[in-house]
Amino acid sequence: MKHLEDDLQAACVKWFRYQYPNVVILHPKNEGNRKSVVMKANGKSYSPDGARNKKIGVLAGTPDLFVMKAKIEKLERYTTIWHGLWIELKVNNNKQTESQVEFMIAANIENYQYRVCRSFDEFQKTVNDYLI
Repeated sequence: MKHLEDDLQAACVKWFRYQYPNVVILHPKNEGNRKSVVMKANGKSYSPDGARNKKIGVLAGTPDLFVMKAKIEKLERYTTIWHGLWIELKVNNNKQTESQVEFMIAANIENYQYRVCRSFDEFQKTVNDYLI
């Protein structure tokens, strides 16, 4: 299943960089094999990679992609300034994890848009709606 999301992400990034060459899109490398080695200390299991990642700022729930572009959205009664766009890619019926939902809420509170995209077409529409 992960490979399907990776393939979707690669296609999305390729399209984005062609379509919007002057706008930054990035993938915060936040995944990895955190359970490759599990050690026991004081009767508790832990992953040395997981501890290291946490120390260097890896945050569970961080979305797959970030579009680094502010946007002013004017609606009838108010104006919102978005600082950027976070995109979580999901395929099939995959759902957000608890940490992803927590990140989404925190991002929205801080005026970042957050969207879940389940297809290439949905990604294109989300990006175009945000940037145009």
